[in-house]
Amino acid sequence: MARLSKRTLAAQFVDQIDSYELSDLAAATVQLAADNGYGEQVDSLIQAIEQEIIRRHHTGEIQLTTAHELPQDQLDSIASALAEQAGLSHYSYKHQVHPELIGGFEARVGDQVVRDTIQYKLTKLGVTHG
Repeated sequence: MARLSKRTLAAQFVDQIDSYELSDLAAATVQLAADNGYGEQVDSLIQAIEQEIIRRHHTGEIQLTTAHELPQDQLDSIASALAEQAGLSHYSYKHQVHPELIGGFEARVGDQVVRDTIQYKLTKLGVTHG
């Protein structure tokens, strides 16, 4: 029997998610991974489930990393633009500061990553920092 893709498993899991108690979701996810040959890839299966939920509900979390602290209104504006670009109607975001980025920001929306940092641009040019 052919192994189902993580995306197919995620879709099936999300179809049945209402049948699980919230406290049982983690155990059910680990069991799903083990039963389908993804025992060593639980994290990537969880990401596939998150992506399926985002796809179906147009909701998600944005992880925003900047090189420096930014005013709240700028963070809100960046998160709003990223949510619109990703087609999210409902979203939340978490913000972190990593000075090693030198300037700019990185954002993760589901499995999509946007990199607009000085560090990334220098790396692409073959220059290392620090």
